[in-house]
Amino acid sequence: MKSVPVFYITFLLLACFVAAHLDGGIDVPAGNYTIDIGYDTTHLVAGRSTVVLINLLDWNGSVESRTAWIRITDATMPVFIAQLAPEPTGLYSFTTQFSHGGTYALTMRFTTPSGPIEATTVLEVHSSWSRYLIFSIILVVLFGCITYIKIRKKIKT
Repeated sequence: MKSVPVFYITFLLLACFVAAHLDGGIDVPAGNYTIDIGYDTTHLVAGRSTVVLINLLDWNGSVESRTAWIRITDATMPVFIAQLAPEPTGLYSFTTQFSHGGTYALTMRFTTPSGPIEATTVLEVHSSWSRYLIFSIILVVLFGCITYIKIRKKIKT
């Protein structure tokens, strides 16, 4: 009986670990530096909140930086702009949501003791298919119910 609470506690701890794992990301060269960008999904999907972690690296590891200016734009206008302070680990993190699928430009500018470091990269965001999936499931269930009713009526007659 005592093993049941241990099982649930272990399950909850593992679930938290899995949720914190970054599934996707890219590395962006910026002169002698690399900007490591990670996100919590394999692919960026429109309509879904995404946690983004950014780390500025050189050959020795993380580079000290005081702030990071982040801008995400689509073809027409900026969709996210922020001036971020580093976390105690040196990483920069934020959560964003893309309104539609397509190509977005991500510009990052870091303030370091040796001067500013800037880079721009492209993010590909996939269209959200979840609303179409839900709509399709509703249609299939509705079609199944109508078919069931017609078959029942045919059997009774």
